[in-house]
Amino acid sequence: MGIILATVHPAKFPECIEPAIDQKIPIPQQLNNCMDKDMVKTSLSSHEKDLKEFLLNA
Repeated sequence: MGIILATVHPAKFPECIEPAIDQKIPIPQQLNNCMDKDMVKTSLSSHEKDLKEFLLNA
C-alpha cells in the first residue's frame, strides 16, 4: 500500500509532453508564479499513524 500526494501539470514537463502531443503547452499564471519556488519533499515511514500525525501538524 502507498500514498502519494503530488500535483502535476503538463506545463511542468514541456520537454516530454510537447513533443508527444506536437503542440506548445501554455503555462497558467498560477503555475508560472510557483515555478521558481523551492520544492518541498517529506519522507515518512510506511506507518499510517505517521502520515496522520504529519497531516494534522502541517
